[in-house]
Amino acid sequence: MIYRYVLGGVSLAGVVGAAGFFGWQSLELDFLKFKSAPKPVIIQRYAQHSLWIDCEKRIAIMFAALVGADHGNAPREDEFTLDPSVDKRCQQRSTLSYGTPYDRGHLFAANHADSDPVAIHQSNYMTNIMPQHRNLNRGAMKRTEFITECLRDMGDVWIVGGIFKNETPIDSLILHGIEVPAHIWKVIHSPSLNKTWAYIFPNDSRATWGDADTYLTSLDEIDKRWGGAIQYPFYIKSRSEVMKESYPVTKSCNIS
Repeated sequence: MIYRYVLGGVSLAGVVGAAGFFGWQSLELDFLKFKSAPKPVIIQRYAQHSLWIDCEKRIAIMFAALVGADHGNAPREDEFTLDPSVDKRCQQRSTLSYGTPYDRGHLFAANHADSDPVAIHQSNYMTNIMPQHRNLNRGAMKRTEFITECLRDMGDVWIVGGIFKNETPIDSLILHGIEVPAHIWKVIHSPSLNKTWAYIFPNDSRATWGDADTYLTSLDEIDKRWGGAIQYPFYIKSRSEVMKESYPVTKSCNIS
């Protein structure tokens, strides 16, 4: 199902997670708070995640998912495809590799959908892919995916993230018809622990696995750079808190 909004208060409703939860009636983004009002945004709901796609930029500006307990180990697909249910004018022009130094990086990771072959397939739609520096994709971002897998062992996990729409891009990929975002932000929330980790990663060589903690930040800082307060669908103890370190990835975590 596709929802289309042009301007004004946008309700981020109907996020579907692995636990089958329909939520986010309370989560709203006021796009008028941007310094310049955006062009039409498509809210695209998938089996286990949702995307907010900027048709003018041909790229997702936000993703969200409620990731349930890890009960499967279905293989990831190798092929990247366009989403047949989304207007091609809102998608990247090519599914080919971006070329050095950028990987085709997932927003919603295929591993989070490992109990659902449909969700795994949808995670490889180009709507869920954006150029991520290889150090980020295989380093700091990979670490957040492993953290999510560890937290899933205790229960559901919320993940929300995206780019800063008004930020100056660092590159352009003519073949794909998109710009390369300078930063990618991500929020991980564990209801079981009642803890929230927020990150703003530079989309460059600095964002390695070992340096992920360097980019821990506050929800307030994400709001500031986003252009307005994001009302998340979970209890937040403090929007100004910055976690001192990431949740540990240990050998006991089920990351398969």
